[in-house]
Amino acid sequence: MELLRISRQWRYLQNKLVFGFAHDSRVKVKDGDLAYFCPACPQPGFNLSEDWIEDLGGAWKYSRSFLMDGNFPAEHMKLKNDDDFDLTGGSGYFTASPRYQAHLQIADDKQPKSTCHEHKAVNQVHATQKHLAATGIGAIACARHRYFVLDTVVDFQKGERQVNMDYALCRALGKLQGMPRAAVIYDIACQFNVHFGAQVSRSDYLKFSDTIQIIWGIGLFHIHGHQDVCLSRYSPDLIPGIGKVDGEVLETLWSQLNEICGSTRSMTAAHRQEVLNDHMLDSNRKKMLNIVQSLSRKYIQALQALEVAEEGYRNLTANADQSLITRWIVQAEEAQTRRFADVTAMDIFDVQLQRGKREPLGGES
Repeated sequence: MELLRISRQWRYLQNKLVFGFAHDSRVKVKDGDLAYFCPACPQPGFNLSEDWIEDLGGAWKYSRSFLMDGNFPAEHMKLKNDDDFDLTGGSGYFTASPRYQAHLQIADDKQPKSTCHEHKAVNQVHATQKHLAATGIGAIACARHRYFVLDTVVDFQKGERQVNMDYALCRALGKLQGMPRAAVIYDIACQFNVHFGAQVSRSDYLKFSDTIQIIWGIGLFHIHGHQDVCLSRYSPDLIPGIGKVDGEVLETLWSQLNEICGSTRSMTAAHRQEVLNDHMLDSNRKKMLNIVQSLSRKYIQALQALEVAEEGYRNLTANADQSLITRWIVQAEEAQTRRFADVTAMDIFDVQLQRGKREPLGGES
């Protein structure tokens, strides 16, 4: 037992040393201070020039892309004695528990009726298990570079409820510091976004800047299990500036994290969060060490794909009526502008095939 405690203390002190908090006890460790973040996404004060906000045409250039998902294998058993001291608090990837618990106590837990297909994440919201203290975790990651977002990981109490993911998303959006736009990809975004604004307005614990425009998306794998209209309204392929993303990167991150979930499920709550935090930290650290090579390789691939796409576009429009092309461009731009207020504006991209009238064959009367 003593060796276990010492190992936890050693790991925590090592993290404080790495992030510059080891030599001055007067410096307070704040939320997310002991976690690596994505160095490639635009972030004021870190990788943007001081006059970035004056770039009037840079709404998509200075936007962030978030991916939300839940992971049920990362469950936690109820213990007879769970009286333990939490070393990390909200300094890593798990959000601070006292603040999160206060949100859950006042949050509206009613689940609205689904207007799409009955998805697993919607159906399991009341799937409580008496032997579990947490039925899984929810997290947010960078959709383009696969980094866990610091201070956004939350425990589930029954299932993947909106009250849980509301809190995680607001923690992520609260870090944007005046940025104009954010793309949020979630398996059930068509249901989640309907009540998100109302949930935020009713809670003292759900806050982010009201100047941020949120554009919602559904991962390319899950979107084909939705109604047909969801494809045109929420496909990442129809979100300008988001890049070529599939919206499923958390699935690959879960597969790595789940290798240790069998061990963490019977730990104390504090020890479990510390171990999961440490593995998320390691995942982000490895990406940070290789991000230059990764982005360089993807940039070359993007240039090659751009040539192919431009050639295909030229071939497609070579014999088309120019007036039609102009009309289509105007309609597409209007739909992208209106989608923030009314996502049904994107239905213009929902191609409806109509059968032509059957002509009688020769000899038929």
